Amino acid sequence: MALRNTCWEMHDMTVGHDVKTGRMVVLPDAEAIARHMAKWLTEQALAKTGGPFVIALSGGSTPKRLYQILASDAYRDRFPWANTQFFFGDERFVPDSDPASNYNMVETEMLAHVPVPPANVHPMPTSGDPAQAAAAYQAELEQVYGSRVLEPGRPLFDVVMLGLGDNGHTASLFPRQPVLKERTLWVSSSLNLIKGLGGALFLVDRLGARVPVPVEVSTFGWTSTARQIEALGARITQRLDRSGNVFVTDGGNMILDCHFGEIADSAKLQAQLAPIVGVIETGLFIGRTSEVIVATADRSPAIHGAHSVQPEK
Repeated sequence: MALRNTCWEMHDMTVGHDVKTGRMVVLPDAEAIARHMAKWLTEQALAKTGGPFVIALSGGSTPKRLYQILASDAYRDRFPWANTQFFFGDERFVPDSDPASNYNMVETEMLAHVPVPPANVHPMPTSGDPAQAAAAYQAELEQVYGSRVLEPGRPLFDVVMLGLGDNGHTASLFPRQPVLKERTLWVSSSLNLIKGLGGALFLVDRLGARVPVPVEVSTFGWTSTARQIEALGARITQRLDRSGNVFVTDGGNMILDCHFGEIADSAKLQAQLAPIVGVIETGLFIGRTSEVIVATADRSPAIHGAHSVQPEK
């Protein structure tokens, strides 16, 4: 797991660990972390006996350099690819070929360049019903683990890689999501809920046709940010909470619900929104999904308390 220039090492792989029991390692920069992790992972994988080395990979920008190093000449012939089972800690519900796919990134940067048996790579299913896809992935995990029940002292994974997002989330887990209370399932489809109570995002069929695209922006200078979004053809409303106050995200930002109407090319719109100063995140970040509905905690497709905003000229 990386936090800025920090990572945690868990040295006794026969028991579970967290940041309280692991050893914190502070390194000069991201490159140093990637090289340190490549060496440490290889050592742990080579030391594993009595079964396969099982790892849950992370997506995002944090581990990309690590994957490149593991695929380099220095590690390609050293790492025990044939004795390693590769799973994913989280995934966006998009096709494997989509640039937003974690599997796509890992495949491009590492798996396509190393001698890993195809049967050892376990991408998350990303088609059909999300709940059924989650159940199928749990069945795959159970098969590799050899049991449908987790046993004390025998962790499911030897290593779980966790990066840290700019807004503090990890493994697509956000505050107040129902998945945080899950105690039975090994894999949950509720990771499709992104924004939490009062502003969750649900994946449905066509983006922007009936509901606005939520854009998270910094409160500092937000009117200037709003004007630039308006220039792209959006009609903007400011998200309010149920008390009529400005809705504040976990990162201390605000949400502008942007009414674009029918969106022909969500990837193009994302490329136009991302460079705008003050834009933190958009409802398009999940990838080329077709539609995003802004919903309340009871999943009703409505925006409670939103009101029209005319940015200062």
